[in-house]
Amino acid sequence: MHEKIHEKIHNPNNDPPFSAISSRKDQRAVDFPKQRFLLGQSIPMDETTKIHDFLCRELYVPRLNDIHKHLWIAGWGESIHPLHWHLMVRRSIVIAEDPDMHLVCTDRVVFVKPLPVCLLDYDNYLQHISNHECLSLAARGFLRSYARLVVHESDFLLAQQHNLLPRDMEWIEWSILARELLEISTASVNKRYRYGELRLSRLNLIYRIWRGRLMYFRLHRSYTAYFSDQYKSSLVLFAYTTVVHTALQTMLNVGGSSLSVQLLYQLSFWFGALTIGSVVASVLFLGVYLLVILLYNLQATLREPRQFKID
Repeated sequence: MHEKIHEKIHNPNNDPPFSAISSRKDQRAVDFPKQRFLLGQSIPMDETTKIHDFLCRELYVPRLNDIHKHLWIAGWGESIHPLHWHLMVRRSIVIAEDPDMHLVCTDRVVFVKPLPVCLLDYDNYLQHISNHECLSLAARGFLRSYARLVVHESDFLLAQQHNLLPRDMEWIEWSILARELLEISTASVNKRYRYGELRLSRLNLIYRIWRGRLMYFRLHRSYTAYFSDQYKSSLVLFAYTTVVHTALQTMLNVGGSSLSVQLLYQLSFWFGALTIGSVVASVLFLGVYLLVILLYNLQATLREPRQFKID
């Protein structure tokens, strides 16, 4: 069951995790004082329902919360590396607007959700987030993750380059804000943010075993790309198998005592049988798995699209 976000609970601990001095201001409020909008958006401030729905879409992580007790398989504690570190290990920084994909990573990419600038508006936070327990937990966890992603000025420049942070923000402004965000305690964040980066391959495994779904997120958009990536390790196994077969054949050709030759013949026979069996099993598994994927995609195509809904 998803948490009920609409329940208003005023808790002083849910107040903005930064001071009013660090708040971002909307220049439009100066230019158009009669019409105020949510910072960074075109939603009028008096349309509270639309603002609430927008914040839910931007912050809520239902899929990860549903599998929270298994997230230890996909991530190690609260480990979040700065943005520059991901470039050091040759990962690309990829924008993901879906909050369920924030800090999900593979060997090649790390997905990062851009920071909605409205979260940095103190008054907006106080009015639209602080009174909603679940929104507050999600917002605090998300903001704290950014304080750990953007640690150095190089991280800050990378964040602006990838449109993760506002372009008009200054480094000193962010560093002061981040110092406050780092004070957010683990107990005051959404349970998803008690973990940091999550491996996509392990999330897919969790979804297959505990959710009965094929995968959490399909990174490849074609079967060719998917299976070529999945079976790269098979090439290494094939190379080792070829070397062993060649070595056995060479030893048989050289010969030796009748007992050693007989043992080599038996070893070659069973190793060859095992190799053939493994290849046949692999081909059968590939065919069945491909059929499952085709049926899954067919079901997803025929199923009516589900709208995002919050209790």
